[in-house]
Amino acid sequence: MTFLNPLALLALAAAAIPLVVHLFNFRRPRRIDFSSIEFLRTVEKSTMQRVRVQEWLLLLLRTLAVACLVLSFARPILSGDDAASVVERGSHATAIVIDASPSMQVVERAGERFRVARDVALRVIGQSDDREAIFVLANDGARVSPAATRATAPEEVARLSLADGGTTLRQAIEEAARALDRDDGLTKEIIVISDFQRSMLGDETDAPAVDADITLVPVGERTPRTVAVIASEVESRIIDVGQPVSIRAKIRNFSDEPVEQLPVSVYFGDARVAQSTVDVGADAEEEILLEATPSARGWVAGRVGIEGGGHDHDEQRHFAFFVPERRRILVVDGGTTDLRYLRLALSPEVADGRVVFDRDFVSSGSAWTQALGSYDAVVLAGLPGFGSGELATLIRYVEEGGGLLLYPGAGASVESYSELLSGLGGGRIAQAAGQAGSSDAIAALGSMDIEHQLFRGVYGDASDVRAEPAEIYSAMRYVPASGTERTLISLSNGWPLLQEVRSGNGTTFFFSTALDANWTELAVRGLFIPLVYRSMFYLAAADVQSAADAVLGSSVTVRFPDRGGESMVVAVTAGGDEFVPDQERSFGSRRVTLAADDVLASGLVRLVDSETRELRHAVAFNTDPRESDPALATPSEVQDFASSLTTGSVRLLSFDGDFDALERTMSEGRYGRELWNVFLMLALGFLVAEMLVARRWRPAAEAV
Repeated sequence: MTFLNPLALLALAAAAIPLVVHLFNFRRPRRIDFSSIEFLRTVEKSTMQRVRVQEWLLLLLRTLAVACLVLSFARPILSGDDAASVVERGSHATAIVIDASPSMQVVERAGERFRVARDVALRVIGQSDDREAIFVLANDGARVSPAATRATAPEEVARLSLADGGTTLRQAIEEAARALDRDDGLTKEIIVISDFQRSMLGDETDAPAVDADITLVPVGERTPRTVAVIASEVESRIIDVGQPVSIRAKIRNFSDEPVEQLPVSVYFGDARVAQSTVDVGADAEEEILLEATPSARGWVAGRVGIEGGGHDHDEQRHFAFFVPERRRILVVDGGTTDLRYLRLALSPEVADGRVVFDRDFVSSGSAWTQALGSYDAVVLAGLPGFGSGELATLIRYVEEGGGLLLYPGAGASVESYSELLSGLGGGRIAQAAGQAGSSDAIAALGSMDIEHQLFRGVYGDASDVRAEPAEIYSAMRYVPASGTERTLISLSNGWPLLQEVRSGNGTTFFFSTALDANWTELAVRGLFIPLVYRSMFYLAAADVQSAADAVLGSSVTVRFPDRGGESMVVAVTAGGDEFVPDQERSFGSRRVTLAADDVLASGLVRLVDSETRELRHAVAFNTDPRESDPALATPSEVQDFASSLTTGSVRLLSFDGDFDALERTMSEGRYGRELWNVFLMLALGFLVAEMLVARRWRPAAEAV
């Protein structure tokens, strides 16, 4: 037991007053004449014994009444904890975690959840005193506040605002525990005020359990019905002005009623450029493919939107893509194949108003002195093989987002090509067959994967494809692995002719035959030039994919060619805030990393040159799609969630909108149950008992 007003205990000295009065009777004795002294002596012994018992009983009752009255003013408290409960309030170190996720903007009977959470936090702060260390933080990705006091903590609460994304509650609690570890308070407590959305509690981690008590205050009352856009993806990688761009969106209905003819729109900037409708069943998910045509080159900021879904983070999903004007291509000549046909396919004359390739042709001997990262795609034409350093350079280039087109030449090493392809996550070369320049074909052009973007729009209706026949005189037999690869063109004997291999953020195209007329008739067919042109366009467009649907609260790394100079890249958020992200230069490219707590609002983040303000890259950020799931965790799930995080005690409170009742409950739980009213009732009871005893004793005394 401890006391909230310990100075009042000094008044316990007043409990000695009845004893002093009893021991020192200042009244003068009176002489009383009796008719029969002998009679008095007879009853003296029994009467005085009874009087003495009554006097001591009155003394006890009066002393207890005074003591209980003093203890009532001292405000005693009683806690169920052991040693930690017998400490004064100032020894507390408290971290208040306020949920600032999008679901907290739901309005219920008590008001907006986030406003209610802040009001609860202010009530907690009001219970503290100036000696108590208070930390205030939210799961909005921002840094934890410095230790505050009762006077300054309300300012920390007032600065908090709802965020589109940030950290999970689990991460916020771990951050709060780290803040408490910096304090010497004997009692550490984390108070979590949240709607406890089931999907956003956070995944289990291997982090050690925190050494603090956890108090959970749920402020969510119900689960609202919502329909949300949970994903938007730019499917097209061959993007040009005047050409339709495919955007695939996912719509999720979290309610128990179906939604029919829901309008879904695509916006480029603020302009609506496409619209369609979709039917979504109860508690179901549907995909919809929309097409829109860009009218200008450069970065395009877009979004997929619906109306009446719930809140802003439910109703829209941002994306971005790049409409290029020129692309830088490096062609490495191994000296074993004829590059005339390749030069023709990549010439500016063939572009005809489309994207122009800036081509750099180098020999294999000087290729590795080039900064590969400054090119959008690299062509390795007929190299005999690769050294270990060259393999590592190529693999890193592709994994960081580069595009690679690879085809063999005379004397190509099967083992070296296999090592490169397997290092990129692909298969291996089983054998080389045929002879360049021979009139005997080993196979002919076979089937094509018409559904792939490489061929989209080339043949129109897939059912009417009539590919020109082309014989193959020499080729390598490629055996695919089980990784992320796809056969785009097959030979008549079943061997892959063109294989796509994904690795990291980049893509590799492997032609199993050389692109000249001595190896295949394909080089002189009408399909050849559009095939090579679109292949390079596809490979050089990796940055389109990297800008789509980044999730707030996670780090994102993008790569783009470096222009040289000493200027930095500055990130500009959708709200206009600027910061310098982590960045490094490597292989002629710039790698920029946007950390998890760098971006807190959805929208397009532009990466611009700090000096010229030229737009170098862009990334679209969106709220975690799990935020759109409105289901709240059950009390047992919340209890289990907190128990998995701490070695201390866990307390789950209930809140029905009555702030006063919640404040009393929290006070009793944090500092113990106040007993002043109990001691006041005891004092009154002792006084009543003293009055009754004194009234009964007075006639006996007067009879003496």
